[in-house]
Amino acid sequence: MVSFLSFPRYFPEWRPVYFAPLIVTTFYSQPKERVLLWAMLSGLLCDIGSTCFMGIQAFLYVSTSLILYKTQRFFIKERWISFPLISALFSLTFYFLSYPVLAFFNRPLCLYNTALLADLQHVLMVDLPYGALLSLLAHKKSFTPQI
Repeated sequence: MVSFLSFPRYFPEWRPVYFAPLIVTTFYSQPKERVLLWAMLSGLLCDIGSTCFMGIQAFLYVSTSLILYKTQRFFIKERWISFPLISALFSLTFYFLSYPVLAFFNRPLCLYNTALLADLQHVLMVDLPYGALLSLLAHKKSFTPQI
């Protein structure tokens, strides 16, 4: 939550998927219904600060969580690299799902290879380190979100 409130102020050009590490953490500790609830609440919080239509971020967070929920079976929780990798995968899926969703709401899109490569570069340069930093901080504190 602190990063969601402080990142845009100090790093306006960096726009990670702010709640991806939180939702990835819930993959390992909560049932699917709770994960989807956390995804919806996170998306609604992002929608409040977004210029897009209300509900788009929530829909994208929930859709991405539905697609990637089973990834906790393939990545071991105790490995420090698991959380940043799943968080980066979450971000990449989130960005790729945003193209058809935004096109549905008549937002102008540029679907060029350079745009897709820019999203991939953004995931590697911003979202992966962001997820790694937050997951390392969470491993030190052992945070499990509760509703």
